[in-house]
Amino acid sequence: MSAQGDSDAASHRSDEDDESVMAPPVHPCPQLQDAFEESIIEATQSPIDLPDPDTDAEMRRKRLLEAERDEDCPVVRWKQQPGAQYHPFVKLIAQLTFGMHLLKEGQAKSNQEVVKILQGHVNDVDMFLERTAEDFDLAIRDIEERIRYLKLPMQHMDVFEVMLDEKKFRTDLLNGNEKIERIIARTAKVMNAAMHDIHNGIKSTKELSTYLTRIEQRPRTDNADIAEVFAAMRGNEQGWMSYLRDLRTKGDNLRNSLVILETVIAEIAKHAAAASRRNKTQGRQVSAGTQMSGTSSPLRSRFTRDITPSTSRHSVRHSEVWLDKPLPKEPSSGRAAKQAAMAGTMP
Repeated sequence: MSAQGDSDAASHRSDEDDESVMAPPVHPCPQLQDAFEESIIEATQSPIDLPDPDTDAEMRRKRLLEAERDEDCPVVRWKQQPGAQYHPFVKLIAQLTFGMHLLKEGQAKSNQEVVKILQGHVNDVDMFLERTAEDFDLAIRDIEERIRYLKLPMQHMDVFEVMLDEKKFRTDLLNGNEKIERIIARTAKVMNAAMHDIHNGIKSTKELSTYLTRIEQRPRTDNADIAEVFAAMRGNEQGWMSYLRDLRTKGDNLRNSLVILETVIAEIAKHAAAASRRNKTQGRQVSAGTQMSGTSSPLRSRFTRDITPSTSRHSVRHSEVWLDKPLPKEPSSGRAAKQAAMAGTMP
């Protein structure tokens, strides 16, 4: 009996070991098999970490633009588990499709529980689509408003050039451009992450569509509840695909707006640099003219004899007058430009 008990215990342990190494269920979509297996492993560790549903688009963009460091920017929209190979969107659709498969094949232990899980997956996809659309719309409005604001002075170049002659204005302008460049970089980073999500969403939703099409070609089920679930999922799949493509278009529009904004600030920087060079050149011309007037007369020839004090008492008095005069002050930029222009017209 003891030997028989030991044999039964060993057999029981063997069965447990076999169950522990049992192959994962076969997914109805071969392309989603590996992603499905990864989702099973992650489900035993921790659920998919979805974005915080309590934040709105304005708060998310504020956090993005006001982060002190680029590393602190909330860029990742779906958090991946360490070592994960498949996008969370793909794994979500893989789980959803497998739940539909269980319902269709009558393999679910509880249809109500499976439908409840499926509804949670549907809500997760909806939340992602809504948040991405809100973020894109707000970013597009923000970037287009900045474009209009910066293009305004470019439409009045005569006034803009005069304003650029002021060094403080140029400095403030270039500092503002640096901030805008940072906004462009951060917006582009989040946009690229969202476009990556959208790409995976489209790819996985196509697999869902393929599965539903295959099921529709089979004889209809007698279970009205199951048929209703499949009809609703077909409507979801079509709506998601349409919305994902619209989001992709929004992303492309945002990318184009970022390129335009980058071009505008580059044009402004070019005009500011030209104004800086222009003012430096005028400053050197005025400085050279001031030194010449303080040391010798511009009319004095190199062959003129030196005038001694005994030559003319008038000359001595004239020299003393010049020696008593204060040193010339550096003229303003406006006067410098006027003096340079007058010097250029002297015969």
